[in-house]
Amino acid sequence: MSRSIRKSWAAIVAVLAMVVGLLGFVSPAQAADVTPQSTGSITVSAVEQGATVHAYKVIDITWDGTNNPTYKWVNQVATWLQSQNDYKGYVGANNAVTDAYLNEDAAKLKTFYKRVADQFKDANALTEAGSAAATGGTAGKADATATISNLGFGSYLTEVTGGKRDYQQNVLNVYPKYNDGTKKWELIEGNADAKSTVANIDKSINEDTNDHVSGKGEVNADPGYGADSEAIGKDVRFDLRSDVPDLSTGLQPKFFMADTLSDGLTLKPSTIEVYGVDSNDKEAKLTANTDYTLTTNNATSPDDNTTSVSFTIDYVYNQVKGYAKVHVKYYATVNKDAVIGPTTPGNTNTLDVLWTHNPTDGWHKETDKVKVYTYGLKVVKHGENNQPISGAEFALSDKGSTAYFEVVKESDGVYRRATDTDAAANKTTTLAVDSKGNLTIKGLDEGDYDLTETKAPEGYVKLTSPKSFTIDDETGSPTVEHNGHVKDESTTLPGYYPLTVTNSKTPEMPTTGSVGTLVFAVAGVLLVAGGLLLALTRKRS
Repeated sequence: MSRSIRKSWAAIVAVLAMVVGLLGFVSPAQAADVTPQSTGSITVSAVEQGATVHAYKVIDITWDGTNNPTYKWVNQVATWLQSQNDYKGYVGANNAVTDAYLNEDAAKLKTFYKRVADQFKDANALTEAGSAAATGGTAGKADATATISNLGFGSYLTEVTGGKRDYQQNVLNVYPKYNDGTKKWELIEGNADAKSTVANIDKSINEDTNDHVSGKGEVNADPGYGADSEAIGKDVRFDLRSDVPDLSTGLQPKFFMADTLSDGLTLKPSTIEVYGVDSNDKEAKLTANTDYTLTTNNATSPDDNTTSVSFTIDYVYNQVKGYAKVHVKYYATVNKDAVIGPTTPGNTNTLDVLWTHNPTDGWHKETDKVKVYTYGLKVVKHGENNQPISGAEFALSDKGSTAYFEVVKESDGVYRRATDTDAAANKTTTLAVDSKGNLTIKGLDEGDYDLTETKAPEGYVKLTSPKSFTIDDETGSPTVEHNGHVKDESTTLPGYYPLTVTNSKTPEMPTTGSVGTLVFAVAGVLLVAGGLLLALTRKRS
């Protein structure tokens, strides 16, 4: 090989090594001889098991087996380059790769290939040179490998699809290289560890108390992990956390949180607080309309702008990219529409974290959710003969308290805990059974309660002390999630504690003409007779 050819070739090899060096390395093939018809492979590691790696040729390398190879952009890429002010210097006559490209720095090439990937998608897609599924590794981790074989000489843009992670584009090369030591040409094949981003997200419920599984620390737990219980009308605290994804190469980087509360939960927008979290877990409160935009009215998920959500937080990427994480906390109220017990899907709260380098490329999304359970009480009023009786009234309170709960009547014998938004005229503390002696109370938290009879059915004696009972979730504990079932519940009414209240009849008093009256009359006659007899006896003596 001539000195001039070797000098020119050294520049080409240097840029190929630099491009590969953005994300990986190169290695010589083990084949003994390299010919112009030789093919090679590229290998991409650090991808998810089952994801697919695709290769698209962007530079065509031709070689006659002896002289310096030639480098040309493929036609689609060359045409596009000629229309781009930032990159038209990369292409010369006959689609030739120019020194402007060969001498470009790595950071700019990284952005360039992101632009190429964005441009040649969908209808404008480049012809796929090959693809391979990633194998090996562990499910859920980015430690699998994909190898695409039988590739001719060229530079290949690679993309990874089918995984949860957001992968940066690689540019890997298959080309002949002259080895000055062996005086032979070698086949160089590209290998790279894919760089990827995943936003580890975490949603928790009432994480400041330790009597339940809050879900804190259970990242990306779709379909969700974390549950607690609460009464209708009471507030629940939620915490949302997410890594800040690396979108530094994005043309239009977007980073969103979209949170969806079920019908049984009412958002309290004024309680929403947003923080940036540094690598030492130190938090700094972020500023609305500067660091992020909060939408609580008519909010929709950004990936389709159609799906309704409770609120979105649109982070200004340049304002938050310096943080390791973001943290949001807020409160919601359990409302009148809350479902009782383990009913599916229950009172769920779902967090979606969405991000993209460019919205036209599609969105990456991670999901986590938690649940809120609330329970009920089912009372049956019985008489002495174990038959249901009507006419009784009760009041409900925490055990040992006479501060009776306010409730709202839904129908005869059916009540729910009142909320702050209920009209005063609709609130009462009186719980009246229906015509069949049934009483249902909805929206109770776990705890100890007293049911006090305030009015007995006609002809029955009012209870002199409250009926105490305990609502306890069947599985809920600091280590086991709540499931919405109540201990001792009826199989036909899950989530409700069953309670039977029995009254005794009032004792009957004697009435005129009865046997009782006769007894008193006879006793009176005997007393009078006895008195007369005593008087006569004293007179004789």
